[in-house]
Amino acid sequence: MNNLESIINICKSYINGVFDVEEFQHQLEQVILPDNFKYTLEKEQHNAVNRLEEIRFSYLPENQNKYAIEVAEELIHLTRNYINKK
Repeated sequence: MNNLESIINICKSYINGVFDVEEFQHQLEQVILPDNFKYTLEKEQHNAVNRLEEIRFSYLPENQNKYAIEVAEELIHLTRNYINKK
């Protein structure tokens, strides 16, 4: 499985309730993208991790899932766009 697919799978796993917001953030941080994504998808990945950090510490626990799912869905969409550009 390549790293782009890893991002999608991590996001889908979060949406399906496999892990919590903190673990979702940690899993995304662990994905290393190839150099050709340094200023494109890697930037989006970094923004998603930062947004999850904000969600974890700024929202009530009962609201975190809703906002983190939005992050996951957006990252899936962006990643699929990069896959389709190949």
